[in-house]
Amino acid sequence: KDWKLIESLIQEKSKVLDIGCGEGELIKQLNKNINADTRGIEIDPELARKAIGSGLNVVQGNAENGLNQYSKAVSYQGKTISETMSLQPSTTPPANPNIGEMFLYDDGAGNYTLKIWLGGNNWKTVSVD
Repeated sequence: KDWKLIESLIQEKSKVLDIGCGEGELIKQLNKNINADTRGIEIDPELARKAIGSGLNVVQGNAENGLNQYSKAVSYQGKTISETMSLQPSTTPPANPNIGEMFLYDDGAGNYTLKIWLGGNNWKTVSVD
């Protein structure tokens, strides 16, 4: 899993919205390791039930129209869909990325940055040492 990398990008005690959280394994890890204030949204009713049943703050719904329940006044440092993360270096971003999708950008000169799709025309760029 790429969760350690995701965890390393998020400050301790940050608010994190995990879109497509499944049963909430990443949420559990972030709660335990960095004391994150986590929320999740999952489209699959059975996976959402399992996450909720284990005490996680998860709702069942479609991220495309289910995010309106999260107040615009609340900022989330991380929006993650870890299953769509690709760590194969690329010079071009993925076509039609999902919110939270990540890819490792190679500038062709041996410099790499992690790019995270935030929607619209917005990519968050994180330098990789």
